[in-house]
Amino acid sequence: MVESVRNTHRPALRIALVRSRHSTKSSTTAWTLAACRANCPPLVRAFSSPSSSHRPCCRPCRWSSRHRFHTRAASRRREVQSRPQPKPKFLGVDEFAAKRGQVYNTVFVDLEERRILDVVETREKKPVREHLKQYEKSVQAVCIDLNEAFRQAVRQALPEAEIVADKFHVIRLANYALNAVRKRVRRQIKGDRTHPIFRSRSVLLRNFEDLSSSQRKRLSQLLALSPELRAAYAAKERLRRWYNTSTTENSSHRLAQLISWLLASGVPELKHLATTFLRWQRELANYHRYRISNSITEGLNNKIKVIKRQAYGFRSFENFRRKILLAA
Repeated sequence: MVESVRNTHRPALRIALVRSRHSTKSSTTAWTLAACRANCPPLVRAFSSPSSSHRPCCRPCRWSSRHRFHTRAASRRREVQSRPQPKPKFLGVDEFAAKRGQVYNTVFVDLEERRILDVVETREKKPVREHLKQYEKSVQAVCIDLNEAFRQAVRQALPEAEIVADKFHVIRLANYALNAVRKRVRRQIKGDRTHPIFRSRSVLLRNFEDLSSSQRKRLSQLLALSPELRAAYAAKERLRRWYNTSTTENSSHRLAQLISWLLASGVPELKHLATTFLRWQRELANYHRYRISNSITEGLNNKIKVIKRQAYGFRSFENFRRKILLAA
């Protein structure tokens, strides 16, 4: 019996199904596959006589779904490959955890266009350096965190570009030093949990201008407990003031004064902070020349994490990379 079935989703497509009462299950599968090859919608039904001895094929068309999936994947791959060669002026380089504690990838971001240029499967110096070479003619400055491998990679691949230390990571180092002093002072004080030093982290790390009157009163009580704690808090605020008020002309000079003050403070945590600033002194001062940071990069890193969670992870790094480039 011949039945001409009109596809409701595509009126132009007609599927001719030839069936007999004694047809086998394999023939039904063959008819369904033929309909799939005609690029039909997901639901293709092979109608059979109620008296037929086998079950009719009435399941979603799997072949067609796979076909559309691979077609979309191929289209996305061509879209990524056909993108013009990027020429970023300011480049952001940062790492993110593909598998925390085990696997880290490196992302490259155009800070002016606010988009991801590419992703590398590792954070080691050699692969990062090889990827950076393609931006040699256009990049003027590269913003990185205080990662020595990234600094060496940028110096070798982009000798004409300047390196800018990311502001957020620098201030975070000062916060870490302040918190370390707070913990040490707390261990030295013998008292119950009602002592002001307990639960004081948020007050000490918050920006001074953001404190309420009651919080400022408590801050005064905390700083009176220890000269070292007072020096650590002053170091954090002086670093913030240096970022907010310095200019291109006086940035290096004021930074050198800050480093000298840290070394003379006598606080071990501040001396360690000053040693780090000495190693990155030029990169720190470059902030006031280019005024760039990795805040955009960190925001895109959060978007990458959302992509990874939505897919419950990726087995293939190449598929992960393509998804990132298309979504961001």
